[in-house]
Amino acid sequence: MEEDCYSKRITMAHLLKHSTNILKVGNSVFRVRDKFSYSVTNITTGDNNDGIVFDPIVTNNRVFVLNESLNTISVLNASTFSVITTITGITSSPFCICFEPTGSYLLVGCLSGTIYKINATTLVATVIITDAANVTGIAVDPVSGNNRFIIARFVTNNLYVYDATTYALINTLTGLNQPFGIVFDPVIANNRLLVCNNGNGTISVLDGTSLTTLSTITSGGGTTYLAFDPIAANNRFLVVTADSSFKIFNSTTYGLLNTVSSIADHAQCICFDPITINNRFIISNRSGGTSKLSVINQVII
Repeated sequence: MEEDCYSKRITMAHLLKHSTNILKVGNSVFRVRDKFSYSVTNITTGDNNDGIVFDPIVTNNRVFVLNESLNTISVLNASTFSVITTITGITSSPFCICFEPTGSYLLVGCLSGTIYKINATTLVATVIITDAANVTGIAVDPVSGNNRFIIARFVTNNLYVYDATTYALINTLTGLNQPFGIVFDPVIANNRLLVCNNGNGTISVLDGTSLTTLSTITSGGGTTYLAFDPIAANNRFLVVTADSSFKIFNSTTYGLLNTVSSIADHAQCICFDPITINNRFIISNRSGGTSKLSVINQVII
């Protein structure tokens, strides 16, 4: 009898708190609460803000924010969020932005079809593609040997794969539903690309090499952009939806862990601070009320 009780104590000791994910141990199933609460600081920007991204080189301490109506990119200090400089010369409503993983350059997609490559040191923008109308998502393949980047086009329901050196179109992927944000899983070994389908509130999970569809996640309501938590132990990604909420998913099982509502006026894009001790992320507000960035600090509870 004592041996049975001891065995049960050991089993319970292995339960881990991980959001509202269901954990199974033996024949028992447990549900646990989310381990974070969220506090929000809003920063007024004065323009419809779409794409937003932190500089992956943390010592640069910068955030890049697209100003769709002004056709500019604001470069902000990542500590104070004051404007360091403004990149001008961008035309045609800049909408989505990403960094090359090592931080050497950025790519910016515009609604009218122009894609820019921006040197991360000089901040000089160069037009590389002119015929990709309604670009709503963009991502650089983190596997350098693949030498490619991918864009999503809302109106065609397709993804387009380009050579990162010649900028030649090398593949077209069909079967999406008004795709918006596209993000590679930062854990290279997972070999996944996730695509937000704004049209039907789902996320397509693609093989990161072949780019074939592996599965579909139901996220609900106007899915726009997602971001992976850079703290690997948290094992999750966050998805923003047009109803101004964000949803938290397990990065392994793709199960829904939690929904946090009314976090922004009109949630658009989301990005995590790469400095993990800051424990925060930012959601841009494209429209609705006063244009702003919502800086969201995660508080462990």
